[in-house]
Order: sequence, then structure tokens, then C-alpha cells
Amino acid sequence: MLISPPRCERSGLHLCLPGRLQPGLDRHAAHYVELLPNEPNPQDSYAEILRMAGRYDDALEHYRLALHIDPNFHSSKIGIADTYTLMGQQKRACKEYFSARVLATDKVTELQDSAQSAFTYVRDRDFLGADQAFEGVAQQARRATLSIIEAESWRMRARLQFITTSADLVEIGISHTGKHFPFIYKKRIQRPEVEYLARADQALKDAKAISESDRQDEHALLVRERAEAAGRRGFFAEADEAVAELETMASDSPSSAIQHAFNGAMRFLCTKGNTIRQSLFSNEMTTMPSHFSD
Repeated sequence: MLISPPRCERSGLHLCLPGRLQPGLDRHAAHYVELLPNEPNPQDSYAEILRMAGRYDDALEHYRLALHIDPNFHSSKIGIADTYTLMGQQKRACKEYFSARVLATDKVTELQDSAQSAFTYVRDRDFLGADQAFEGVAQQARRATLSIIEAESWRMRARLQFITTSADLVEIGISHTGKHFPFIYKKRIQRPEVEYLARADQALKDAKAISESDRQDEHALLVRERAEAAGRRGFFAEADEAVAELETMASDSPSSAIQHAFNGAMRFLCTKGNTIRQSLFSNEMTTMPSHFSD
């Protein structure tokens, strides 16, 4: 029985779910390509399946075949960049993301492509390059009045102040492993993340084209970021205040994003925060004048 293109595509993706990769993958995907040989989407879908299966070189081949059919097929251009990222070739991925934005059909997609390009600097441990790239996205988003993207970009700049591995930027729900900063007098601590989070918050306040629920969800992410940043610096009263704000928001809203932000901040302060508190106490004891330590 012939499989219609949409069903064929779904079937092939089904075979590629984690733990369910089956020998029929190639047959289903190839059949979809045969059904629509002059359309880029079947090649793109086949490439997606191959990439999910870890067959990166084969995936690149089919993404390029899709672009040969339609040079403006944005999805395949992004697919090539995503594949290079998984292959660890971040500089090539960066170039592909940057060039993909030219094919974007709207400003939101264009800026999302630029943000993806910025993440490649993080994975390549070029944190200065990442910082500059996210600033560029934030500035472009502000000019385009795309407040959520602007806020997200400032938030990423804030988090970059504590990055040690690319995993630190992966997912907001994971408690991130950050740098252990030396505990020096607080008046000497530079806190650029405070400015970046303030700019993100201002972008949300200025926004006129987003719903109140979206505004609150993004604000919750900023408050969580503020809690973690303060905790990493040793400003625990400030961190507790941010968590209290999140607790109030969580009690007033069923939003999963807000609940997630609150639980994540609590988890951070109960685990990583305790480690930092102990380090701070230890450092204070070792630097205390002898007549106080007796």
C-alpha cells in the first residue's frame, strides 16, 4: 500500500524516537522522497531523520539536496547548521546560522537564527564572542520592537557571566554548574549581570505587543536568573528576596513556566547555594583576625 506524504513523514520520524530506531527508517523516508522528487520538504524530512539517528554526513547530503531543489528553503539551511553543531564544528555552524537568517521570511525567525549563531560561541568556549553576539541580537530586537527576544538576549548575557561549560546555557530547568568566584569585599565585585537583567526587565515593561501571560512568564525567568546570580555572588538576602517574589507569582498563577522558574530557583539555592554559603563561611573564618577566631 502506498503511504501518503504526510503519513510517510510521520512514520519515519516515529521510527527515530529514542530507543525505537528500526530498520525500516530508510525505506519509509526514501519512499517519501520518491513520492515528491521535486519538493524540498521530503529531502529535508529525510535529513532530519538521519540527523536524529546520528548519521550526520548522510543528513548533510539530504539537506543540500533539498537546497538544490529550492535554494531558499530555510529549514534545510538551519538543519545544516544544527548538524554541524552536533558534529562539534561550531565555526561552520555559526556561518550556516548566520547565512540562514538571509532566508528567513520574517524578523522573528531572522533574530532566532542570529541567536542560534550566538550559542555556537558558547559551545566553542568563546564567551567574549558570545557576549558580543547576544548584545547584537538584543539591539536588533529592540529596534524591531521584539521585546521577548530582546529580554531573552539580555538574560543570556547575564548568564554568560557565570558560564564554565556550554551545558550551562542548555535548559532553564536544569540547575547549572557555575564558576566559584573568590569571595572578596562586596564593594569590589563587578556585577554586569545586574545591568543586563534590568535591561531585560525594562524591555518587558516597554512591550506593547505581547500578552500579559507571556510577559509574566518571561519575567519569572528573569527573577530566577536574578536569584541564581545573587546566590553565586554570595548575596543571599538578595537571592532569597527573588525567590520570595517567585513564590508569590507561583501561588497566584498556574503557568508551568512560572512554576518551573520557582522550583528551579529553590533547587539551586538548596544545592549549589548551600555549597557557596559553606565556601563563604570557610573563607570568612580563614581571613578573620586571630583575636576573633579564638
